[in-house]
Amino acid sequence: MFTKRPRTTSGLFKGLKMSEICKGKISTIEASPVDESGHSTHARVFSLTGGSVTRPLVIPWWLRGSMGNLKTGDEVVYVLFEDMTGYILGRFDGHFQTFIPYDPIVDGNVKVTGNQTIEGDESIVGNETVGGNSTVTGNSSAADFVSGSYGSTNSHTHTDSLGGKTTSPA
Repeated sequence: MFTKRPRTTSGLFKGLKMSEICKGKISTIEASPVDESGHSTHARVFSLTGGSVTRPLVIPWWLRGSMGNLKTGDEVVYVLFEDMTGYILGRFDGHFQTFIPYDPIVDGNVKVTGNQTIEGDESIVGNETVGGNSTVTGNSSAADFVSGSYGSTNSHTHTDSLGGKTTSPA
């Protein structure tokens, strides 16, 4: 059986009340403020234990918009601080859309350990290294294609079989 802990701390933080982790349902998703992608950053939550509605709580980036797909009535877990501010920690059902509907910017390396499927256009600025087979269905174009077997397509030449002359690619 659980026992209630005192709501205050001792020592340096004597008298400071602790935060509470609560369960509730989304009451409203606030129209503003919004983030750079135009998604709401705050929601009000109806407490399932206290029966009241919170002030606007912060929605973390991974729960905003279609990625978290939060809507009125969804159960969430949230933290509420003494000053009544708070933060939504996650969906209570653990649901995840399995995709990221944003244009992510990665400052570092990305490693794909399975198959990669690209629906739409792919733009590569700089070098791409493929350590295995690469299959392209449709058209592929590049300013220069470099192969381990053939080298650069911009620097190789073809032999004209009629006159034995060497010509550059057209």
